[in-house]
Amino acid sequence: MESKKSEWSSSCDYGWGDQGAEVQFEFPPRLRKTWRLIRSKGHWICQLPVSFQTAPPLVREDMRSWLHAVLHPSPGSRARKKSAQVRIFQWLTPISPELMPRARAQGITWDLEELFKKLNHQYFDGSIQAIVRWSPQIGGLSTHRHLHTATGSHHLLTISRGYDQSSVPREAVEGVLFHEMCHIAVPPKPSQGLRRQVHHKAFREAERRYEGYEAWRSWEARHLHKELRILKKSLWIGRK
Repeated sequence: MESKKSEWSSSCDYGWGDQGAEVQFEFPPRLRKTWRLIRSKGHWICQLPVSFQTAPPLVREDMRSWLHAVLHPSPGSRARKKSAQVRIFQWLTPISPELMPRARAQGITWDLEELFKKLNHQYFDGSIQAIVRWSPQIGGLSTHRHLHTATGSHHLLTISRGYDQSSVPREAVEGVLFHEMCHIAVPPKPSQGLRRQVHHKAFREAERRYEGYEAWRSWEARHLHKELRILKKSLWIGRK
Protein backbone atom coordinates (compact mmCIF):
# COMPACT_ATOMS: atom_id res chain seq x y z
CA MET A 1 0.00 0.00 0.00
CA GLU A 2 2.80 2.41 0.86
CA SER A 3 4.56 1.86 -2.46
CA LYS A 4 1.39 2.54 -4.42
CA LYS A 5 0.68 5.80 -2.61
CA SER A 6 3.72 7.43 -4.21
CA GLU A 7 2.25 6.71 -7.66
CA TRP A 8 -1.26 7.91 -6.91
CA SER A 9 -2.55 11.45 -6.56
CA SER A 10 -3.36 12.51 -3.01
CA SER A 11 -6.75 13.86 -1.97
CA CYS A 12 -5.53 17.27 -0.84
CA ASP A 13 -4.44 18.20 -4.39
CA TYR A 14 -8.01 18.05 -5.66
CA GLY A 15 -10.08 19.41 -2.80
CA TRP A 16 -11.07 16.04 -1.36
CA GLY A 17 -9.30 16.81 1.91
CA ASP A 18 -12.31 18.87 2.99
CA GLN A 19 -14.39 15.68 3.19
CA GLY A 20 -13.05 15.22 6.73
CA ALA A 21 -10.12 13.53 8.42
CA GLU A 22 -12.01 10.28 9.00
CA VAL A 23 -11.35 9.09 5.44
CA GLN A 24 -8.28 9.43 3.23
CA PHE A 25 -8.73 9.57 -0.54
CA GLU A 26 -6.65 7.99 -3.30
CA PHE A 27 -7.03 7.86 -7.08
CA PRO A 28 -5.59 4.59 -8.45
CA PRO A 29 -5.49 4.70 -12.28
CA ARG A 30 -6.92 1.18 -12.64
CA LEU A 31 -10.31 2.20 -11.24
CA ARG A 32 -12.72 3.46 -13.88
CA LYS A 33 -16.32 2.49 -13.13
CA THR A 34 -16.53 2.10 -9.36
CA TRP A 35 -14.87 2.98 -6.05
CA ARG A 36 -13.59 1.15 -2.99
CA LEU A 37 -13.61 1.75 0.74
CA ILE A 38 -10.90 -0.20 2.56
CA ARG A 39 -9.41 -0.30 6.05
CA SER A 40 -5.60 -0.09 6.19
CA LYS A 41 -3.36 0.41 9.23
CA GLY A 42 -6.20 1.78 11.33
CA HIS A 43 -7.40 4.26 8.69
CA TRP A 44 -10.27 4.29 6.23
CA ILE A 45 -9.17 4.82 2.63
CA CYS A 46 -11.59 5.59 -0.18
CA GLN A 47 -10.15 4.78 -3.60
CA LEU A 48 -11.84 6.73 -6.40
CA PRO A 49 -11.48 6.80 -10.20
CA VAL A 50 -9.28 9.60 -11.50
CA SER A 51 -12.38 11.32 -12.92
CA PHE A 52 -13.41 12.16 -9.34
CA GLN A 53 -10.53 14.63 -9.14
CA THR A 54 -12.70 17.12 -11.03
CA ALA A 55 -16.08 15.98 -9.70
CA PRO A 56 -18.70 18.74 -9.26
CA PRO A 57 -19.84 19.77 -5.75
CA LEU A 58 -23.07 17.75 -5.90
CA VAL A 59 -21.17 14.53 -6.65
CA ARG A 60 -18.78 15.24 -3.79
CA GLU A 61 -21.74 15.76 -1.49
CA ASP A 62 -23.28 12.46 -2.62
CA MET A 63 -19.98 10.69 -1.93
CA ARG A 64 -19.88 12.28 1.52
CA SER A 65 -23.42 11.00 2.16
CA TRP A 66 -22.51 7.52 0.90
CA LEU A 67 -19.47 7.34 3.18
CA HIS A 68 -21.38 8.59 6.21
CA ALA A 69 -24.13 6.02 5.63
CA VAL A 70 -21.57 3.21 5.37
CA LEU A 71 -19.42 4.24 8.32
CA HIS A 72 -22.25 5.38 10.60
CA PRO A 73 -25.29 3.11 10.07
CA SER A 74 -28.58 4.43 11.41
CA PRO A 75 -32.29 4.18 10.63
CA GLY A 76 -32.70 5.25 7.04
CA SER A 77 -28.96 5.16 6.23
CA ARG A 78 -29.37 2.24 3.85
CA ALA A 79 -31.86 4.17 1.72
CA ARG A 80 -29.65 7.27 1.76
CA LYS A 81 -26.66 5.18 0.71
CA LYS A 82 -28.53 3.67 -2.26
CA SER A 83 -29.94 7.03 -3.33
CA ALA A 84 -26.49 8.65 -3.29
CA GLN A 85 -25.00 5.67 -5.10
CA VAL A 86 -27.53 5.91 -7.93
CA ARG A 87 -26.79 9.61 -8.46
CA ILE A 88 -23.02 9.02 -8.41
CA PHE A 89 -23.29 6.32 -11.06
CA GLN A 90 -25.54 8.55 -13.17
CA TRP A 91 -22.72 11.09 -13.22
CA LEU A 92 -19.87 8.59 -13.55
CA THR A 93 -21.20 6.31 -16.29
CA PRO A 94 -21.27 8.79 -19.22
CA ILE A 95 -17.76 10.11 -18.52
CA SER A 96 -16.20 6.66 -17.98
CA PRO A 97 -17.34 4.68 -21.02
CA GLU A 98 -17.02 0.91 -21.04
CA LEU A 99 -15.01 -0.91 -23.68
CA MET A 100 -16.80 -2.62 -26.54
CA PRO A 101 -16.39 -6.40 -26.13
CA ARG A 102 -14.90 -8.51 -28.88
CA ALA A 103 -17.38 -10.21 -31.21
CA ARG A 104 -17.85 -13.90 -30.41
CA ALA A 105 -21.15 -14.71 -32.11
CA GLN A 106 -19.77 -17.61 -34.13
CA GLY A 107 -19.42 -20.62 -31.88
CA ILE A 108 -18.20 -24.15 -32.43
CA THR A 109 -21.69 -25.38 -33.29
CA TRP A 110 -24.10 -22.45 -33.27
CA ASP A 111 -23.95 -18.97 -34.81
CA LEU A 112 -25.68 -16.64 -32.33
CA GLU A 113 -25.97 -13.80 -34.84
CA GLU A 114 -27.94 -16.03 -37.20
CA LEU A 115 -30.26 -17.21 -34.41
CA PHE A 116 -30.67 -13.65 -33.12
CA LYS A 117 -31.78 -12.35 -36.51
CA LYS A 118 -34.29 -15.21 -36.86
CA LEU A 119 -35.85 -14.62 -33.43
CA ASN A 120 -35.79 -10.85 -33.85
CA HIS A 121 -37.73 -11.07 -37.11
CA GLN A 122 -40.13 -13.76 -35.92
CA TYR A 123 -41.07 -12.38 -32.49
CA PHE A 124 -40.00 -8.73 -32.28
CA ASP A 125 -40.51 -7.37 -35.83
CA GLY A 126 -36.77 -6.67 -35.99
CA SER A 127 -36.97 -4.05 -33.22
CA ILE A 128 -34.30 -5.49 -30.90
CA GLN A 129 -30.83 -3.94 -31.25
CA ALA A 130 -28.09 -5.85 -29.44
CA ILE A 131 -24.62 -7.34 -29.59
CA VAL A 132 -24.68 -11.12 -29.11
CA ARG A 133 -21.74 -13.28 -28.11
CA TRP A 134 -20.71 -16.53 -26.50
CA SER A 135 -19.35 -16.13 -22.99
CA PRO A 136 -15.56 -15.79 -22.82
CA GLN A 137 -15.70 -17.86 -19.62
CA ILE A 138 -17.06 -21.29 -18.77
CA GLY A 139 -20.16 -20.93 -16.67
CA GLY A 140 -23.83 -21.72 -16.42
CA LEU A 141 -25.14 -18.17 -16.60
CA SER A 142 -26.36 -16.20 -19.59
CA THR A 143 -26.74 -12.45 -19.10
CA HIS A 144 -28.00 -9.14 -20.46
CA ARG A 145 -26.03 -5.96 -19.84
CA HIS A 146 -26.58 -2.36 -20.86
CA LEU A 147 -23.22 -0.96 -21.94
CA HIS A 148 -22.30 2.72 -22.16
CA THR A 149 -19.36 3.00 -24.54
CA ALA A 150 -17.63 5.84 -26.37
CA THR A 151 -19.85 5.12 -29.39
CA GLY A 152 -23.12 5.18 -27.45
CA SER A 153 -25.42 2.86 -25.52
CA HIS A 154 -25.57 -0.84 -26.43
CA HIS A 155 -27.31 -3.98 -25.20
CA LEU A 156 -24.98 -6.95 -24.75
CA LEU A 157 -26.38 -10.50 -24.67
CA THR A 158 -23.90 -13.11 -23.45
CA ILE A 159 -24.82 -16.79 -23.74
CA SER A 160 -23.25 -19.59 -21.70
CA ARG A 161 -20.84 -21.76 -23.66
CA GLY A 162 -22.61 -24.77 -22.22
CA TYR A 163 -25.15 -24.29 -25.05
CA ASP A 164 -22.52 -24.33 -27.82
CA GLN A 165 -22.38 -28.12 -28.24
CA SER A 166 -23.55 -30.41 -31.03
CA SER A 167 -25.71 -32.32 -28.54
CA VAL A 168 -27.71 -29.18 -27.63
CA PRO A 169 -31.03 -28.89 -29.53
CA ARG A 170 -31.86 -25.70 -31.42
CA GLU A 171 -34.85 -25.07 -29.13
CA ALA A 172 -32.53 -24.81 -26.13
CA VAL A 173 -30.10 -22.35 -27.74
CA GLU A 174 -32.92 -20.23 -29.14
CA GLY A 175 -34.74 -20.41 -25.81
CA VAL A 176 -31.95 -18.93 -23.72
CA LEU A 177 -31.24 -16.30 -26.38
CA PHE A 178 -34.94 -15.40 -26.58
CA HIS A 179 -35.03 -15.08 -22.77
CA GLU A 180 -32.20 -12.52 -22.84
CA MET A 181 -33.86 -10.65 -25.72
CA CYS A 182 -36.99 -10.36 -23.59
CA HIS A 183 -34.96 -8.41 -21.02
CA ILE A 184 -34.64 -5.69 -23.67
CA ALA A 185 -38.22 -5.86 -24.95
CA VAL A 186 -39.77 -6.02 -21.45
CA PRO A 187 -37.47 -4.05 -19.12
CA PRO A 188 -37.50 -4.28 -15.30
CA LYS A 189 -40.21 -2.55 -13.31
CA PRO A 190 -39.57 -0.41 -10.21
CA SER A 191 -40.40 -2.10 -6.94
CA GLN A 192 -40.18 -0.98 -3.32
CA GLY A 193 -37.43 1.56 -2.69
CA LEU A 194 -34.69 1.27 -5.30
CA ARG A 195 -35.22 -2.40 -6.02
CA ARG A 196 -36.44 -3.61 -9.40
CA GLN A 197 -38.55 -6.53 -10.56
CA VAL A 198 -36.78 -8.24 -13.45
CA HIS A 199 -38.81 -11.39 -14.05
CA HIS A 200 -42.20 -9.81 -13.43
CA LYS A 201 -45.54 -11.05 -14.78
CA ALA A 202 -45.30 -9.24 -18.13
CA PHE A 203 -41.78 -10.61 -18.65
CA ARG A 204 -42.83 -14.19 -17.90
CA GLU A 205 -45.75 -13.88 -20.30
CA ALA A 206 -43.45 -12.49 -22.99
CA GLU A 207 -40.88 -15.29 -22.78
CA ARG A 208 -43.63 -17.93 -23.01
CA ARG A 209 -44.36 -16.65 -26.50
CA TYR A 210 -41.38 -18.65 -27.67
CA GLU A 211 -42.83 -21.78 -29.25
CA GLY A 212 -40.03 -23.98 -27.92
CA TYR A 213 -40.29 -22.68 -24.35
CA GLU A 214 -41.20 -25.98 -22.67
CA ALA A 215 -38.57 -27.93 -24.62
CA TRP A 216 -35.90 -25.39 -23.68
CA ARG A 217 -36.73 -25.38 -19.97
CA SER A 218 -36.90 -29.17 -19.88
CA TRP A 219 -33.50 -29.53 -21.59
CA GLU A 220 -31.93 -26.87 -19.39
CA ALA A 221 -33.06 -28.57 -16.18
CA ARG A 222 -31.90 -32.01 -17.27
CA HIS A 223 -28.78 -31.44 -19.37
CA LEU A 224 -27.12 -28.01 -18.99
CA HIS A 225 -25.06 -29.01 -15.96
CA LYS A 226 -23.88 -32.12 -17.84
CA GLU A 227 -22.82 -30.11 -20.88
CA LEU A 228 -20.83 -27.74 -18.68
CA ARG A 229 -19.13 -30.65 -16.95
CA ILE A 230 -18.17 -32.21 -20.32
CA LEU A 231 -16.90 -28.84 -21.59
CA LYS A 232 -14.75 -28.23 -18.52
CA LYS A 233 -13.34 -31.78 -18.72
CA SER A 234 -12.46 -31.43 -22.41
CA LEU A 235 -10.69 -28.14 -21.81
CA TRP A 236 -8.74 -29.61 -18.89
CA ILE A 237 -7.63 -32.58 -21.00
CA GLY A 238 -6.63 -30.21 -23.79
CA ARG A 239 -4.21 -28.42 -21.45
CA LYS A 240 -2.40 -31.61 -20.41
